Amino acid sequence: MLFDGPRANLPVATLLASGAQTRRRMDVARWLSLRWDWVRPRTVPLIAAFLGLLLTLGAVKYTALLAYDHGNTQRPRAAPVLTVPADRAPRTRIHPVYQGQGCEGAACTGGCPHRAAH
Repeated sequence: MLFDGPRANLPVATLLASGAQTRRRMDVARWLSLRWDWVRPRTVPLIAAFLGLLLTLGAVKYTALLAYDHGNTQRPRAAPVLTVPADRAPRTRIHPVYQGQGCEGAACTGGCPHRAAH
């Protein structure tokens, strides 16, 4: 039999990537390297900005929950109502006073809109 003799190692197969796969892998590695070179000196400010974002979102959520909590809701204040006695109330004219031709010098009869001015 073939395997009855002393133990021998089986041959090892080695797969080689094609040129396109190798080039793609190197492009991705270079892209990641360039991005990491940009991020590395900015790590602390980026972490601080991210924490600020999370804290801002938490504050917005907290204030939104307070707005819907009926125990802490402020009631709108009613506007004060100004009461003026009838004899002191400002008088407004119902009809405008016409400055054009009117019935000056003649007696107004009925339908004249500025009759109250006479």
